[in-house]
Amino acid sequence: MPSGAHSIVWVSLDTVSAPHLALYGGRADTPNLAALAAGGRLYTRAYTHFVETAISHWTMLSGVLPEVHGNVPGNGGSLYQGPTAAEIARSNGYATGAFIGGITLEKGASGLDRGFDVYDDEGVRERETRPAAEVVARARTWWQAQSGPAFAFVHLFDAHFPYTPADPRRYDPDYTGTFDGTDRTLHGHRDAGTPLPARDLEHVRALYEAEITELDVTLAPLFAMAGADTVVVVTADHGESFGHGYFFNHRASLHDETLHVPLVVRAPGLASGRDDRYAGLIDVLPTVLRLAGLGTTAPLMGKDLSEPGADVIYALTDPWMAPQLFAVRSTGAKGIWAPDGSATGYDLVADPAELAPVAIAAQLAAAKQRYRSTVDALAPHMAAAPAGPGRGVDPETAAQLNALGYTVPPPPAPR
Repeated sequence: MPSGAHSIVWVSLDTVSAPHLALYGGRADTPNLAALAAGGRLYTRAYTHFVETAISHWTMLSGVLPEVHGNVPGNGGSLYQGPTAAEIARSNGYATGAFIGGITLEKGASGLDRGFDVYDDEGVRERETRPAAEVVARARTWWQAQSGPAFAFVHLFDAHFPYTPADPRRYDPDYTGTFDGTDRTLHGHRDAGTPLPARDLEHVRALYEAEITELDVTLAPLFAMAGADTVVVVTADHGESFGHGYFFNHRASLHDETLHVPLVVRAPGLASGRDDRYAGLIDVLPTVLRLAGLGTTAPLMGKDLSEPGADVIYALTDPWMAPQLFAVRSTGAKGIWAPDGSATGYDLVADPAELAPVAIAAQLAAAKQRYRSTVDALAPHMAAAPAGPGRGVDPETAAQLNALGYTVPPPPAPR
């Protein structure tokens, strides 16, 4: 074990979109996260590379792009040959524990238990989700039993659809309509391209933001548990869509509401402040390893965020099923490509909401061409996307994942 190694608490706020947070200019107040940011580093331009839960978590915890680690929701995990964050920590003498809030990261569905001494996903198959307070309490109990360096990964699922906060009037006390945040009222609109009337859509957005604020309350004991000598990371796998003809889901959108995620890091020796450089989720692992005092020979694609920022961010929807979109972002510009090669550009300075398409900027087209060589450089570690029935996922779990918007490939027809 390296001398002076620091313990790590890594928190993932599932489906939390940065633009909705007050920290990023939105409405959802998150005072505990804001307090952590005040004593640490707030990354204002952090983006996911993938807009589904299991695959995005594989990306952040492996430090490589989705096409390298390979995964399909519900198939039992990645075939990636490189190490995960948990495996790196455990090889350095850390105790490793994961505490899971939603069925999308259940071990049979995601395979993300690799490298964890404890992978606490008890009950998520039966209940689909566990309240954040329960997940945090289990993490605290485990943490307090450790006597040496520890790595705790805490996954909180409360902000994921449906949006049913305890106080539905928190950000919209004057609403008198009939829409709530349940599937019962939103089923006909969710990802079907059928918008709600503007006033009702605003209310549903307010419900989502109330969920985020209530989720923040559960973070206080987690941060207190960590202490000042621990590396603490809070981020998200992806955001949520409330526009662009796609509602209350994320897996088929590469607009910023689904790509822009919060990222806050507090660590011993890390200067506090805002960092406005581009950061991808693949950059989090190498940053955490440096801050914790750990080294690795893993083939990480991300960059330590203490180094100069990335010049481009790649993102994609599931390359193994429709709509198979691909995006490249660079300074002030973004392009989204469809499978037929057609592309839509956006000037993010003049049009941050991505409402007025423009021609693709030359630097984006060039960056897209570089993507293949970037991925192929890790060919020895790549895994083909598994096909066929889910490994370790029973039909009931597959149905639950499908209901949440994570399409699980059906079993092949009998031969």
